[in-house]
Amino acid sequence: MKKIFLILIVLIACSCSERKKNQTKKSVKTVDTTFYKADGFNMRLKLALLSNDQFIFETSLFSCFGGGEIRKFYGTYLKNKDEIKLKPENVEIEIYPEDSPMANPTIENLKYGPDSLRIKTEFKIVNWNKNKYLLSNEYISFFGFQDENTDYDQFAYHYNIGSEPNDNGWYLVNKKAERDTTKSKFDLNQIPSKYREQFLKNPIVAKITNIENVPETVYEGEHWLITIDKGKVDGVNKNLVFQTENMDMFIEPDTIFENTTIGKSYLYNFKKEKYPVGTILKTKWDN
Repeated sequence: MKKIFLILIVLIACSCSERKKNQTKKSVKTVDTTFYKADGFNMRLKLALLSNDQFIFETSLFSCFGGGEIRKFYGTYLKNKDEIKLKPENVEIEIYPEDSPMANPTIENLKYGPDSLRIKTEFKIVNWNKNKYLLSNEYISFFGFQDENTDYDQFAYHYNIGSEPNDNGWYLVNKKAERDTTKSKFDLNQIPSKYREQFLKNPIVAKITNIENVPETVYEGEHWLITIDKGKVDGVNKNLVFQTENMDMFIEPDTIFENTTIGKSYLYNFKKEKYPVGTILKTKWDN
């Protein structure tokens, strides 16, 4: 009888242990992560959106001499349809000295505040083929400084010159493929109406009508003022670039009139004989 009683106790204990294991397994949830990135020369952005509503936003900036800094922002986020709002709480800063860039960094942990450590926090999800973009209308650079352009301005620039959707600008992108060969049309309705006029329906074709040399001064190096025969009525804005077919000379609009535009060229070997009056410049060439 004692043996039967002991066997029952063992069976009950094993059953409870197994039930506890199963409950533990059920309570563990897999946390999925979606990454958005941007890469530049010696600098990088990486935003990780976790499925548990947490985020990690990493910015890194290094000099050519080796020293640099990595900032990691932690907090929660809200997603409402195609909008993402970050709520930063803490910042971890890794400072790397120039003499040993990737060893023994100085680490600081701070509370997030509206100072030079601030980041963009409000984004809209924009889709183009397999790419997902997070674009913000905040005039803040990803390194905390005031910026004269928003993500929409930069996106329009790369859209107009034809580099998107394969080669991206300095804004967050989730890419499912390295190259997109389908060349599907972009749905401009995703862009807020105030920015849509920056996106050209067709490339602007212009001719050089005047060339003026400006000698070097204390404030600015020698350059050339190039006048073209297209202006505001043709859709010219400061978020464009006009270039030759082989892309060896370009100008960005500096002063825009109704029917003409003046841009600057800092090409060191600029020659009027090579780029005479009448030279064709386009915002995008079909290659």
